[in-house]
Amino acid sequence: MARPLIPVFAITLPLLWLGLAEGYGHWAATHWLFTYEGGVIKRGLPGSLLSLALPQISAEAMVAHQRTIAYITCLTFALLVASGVPAKGPPLANLSLCAVLLTAPGTLQQVLHDLGRFDALGLILLCAATHATLRWRAKPAFAACLICATLAILVHEAFAIWVAPLAFSLWIWRHGPSPRTLIPAIGAAILLLGLTTLIAHQNYAAQMPFDTSLAQLQERASFSISESSLRVQYRDLNANLTYTVAKAWGPERWFGLGSAALLLGAWFLVILSLPAPPRGRPIAALALSLLPLGLMTVGHDHGRWCAMVNASL
Repeated sequence: MARPLIPVFAITLPLLWLGLAEGYGHWAATHWLFTYEGGVIKRGLPGSLLSLALPQISAEAMVAHQRTIAYITCLTFALLVASGVPAKGPPLANLSLCAVLLTAPGTLQQVLHDLGRFDALGLILLCAATHATLRWRAKPAFAACLICATLAILVHEAFAIWVAPLAFSLWIWRHGPSPRTLIPAIGAAILLLGLTTLIAHQNYAAQMPFDTSLAQLQERASFSISESSLRVQYRDLNANLTYTVAKAWGPERWFGLGSAALLLGAWFLVILSLPAPPRGRPIAALALSLLPLGLMTVGHDHGRWCAMVNASL
């Protein structure tokens, strides 16, 4: 794999240098302060782990932390790309393939453009599950997919329709559709659906008033807490739907949505034009990679949902 690593990192390192020069947003930084201190809450795992190392966090430490996460994400994705590049392929062909994969919208661009978002962690877990599926035997690969999917849900409840469907559909494709693969996958889907339902309803609203949680988070940070970010913990699904309808579907967004549709369509055609592997195309995985588009109905971050689809493809 040494030879493919050369074009992979020749492309990735400049992207990192350019992307990590950006700062961070208070919205994303505030999410990293959510913890399990008062009980289990949605999106609380990353902040709980961070608080073990940094009980008090400065703006400088948050910038360093978020850049580190972005760096790890980029290298993880680059290694996955390198593992799929033929070691004996022509150097120019390798370079071209790596350039297409590493600069595709919604992968490294999204991680570096929106520094600090949990989407980077979702991409790391998706890469890990994909690597295990393609390289390991059935049982350890299944365990890896289940662990990665569970962690993804604890990172962000929306990742339930991003990481898990793609990971298990690839696992079934890799090891062959049969009762030996379908039954465990269905069982895992039921388990993960239950976990998602449970975790999505756990939030700060059940633990303390908004002003109290705002004050507690501010005590830990030297930067200003984003109230709009914290309000995520105080909106239920119905409120989220109402908020999304009011914010997400105005005429000012039509051009962006149309552009995203054209881009996704073009990228889908690029994927279909590649030579089919010996086992045939993972049709179910390709179809399930479109699932994050369903998040457009409950969240107005349409660019992120399109990025998840592109990263999956």
